[in-house]
Amino acid sequence: MRKFFEYNWQLRDEWFEWCKQLTKVELMKKRVGGVESILFTLFHITEVEYSWVRGIQGKEDIVFKFSDYDTLEKVKSLSEDLRYE
Repeated sequence: MRKFFEYNWQLRDEWFEWCKQLTKVELMKKRVGGVESILFTLFHITEVEYSWVRGIQGKEDIVFKFSDYDTLEKVKSLSEDLRYE
């Protein structure tokens, strides 16, 4: 199972790196596919993965607000911080 998470994290890190070339406007632009925008999709993936892990552990869900993570740097930092649990 750990390898599955490591693979997901690797891919997410590659997306974060690719997204560095985009402007904030492009990251927040409403798009078809994913969840609204590129940035919100990356946030959503991070949040849902963490929720899933906490559920498996029998822990209470923690809900994050996108408005608190509205930049690429903040979503990337959240993704990195939540991996340790």
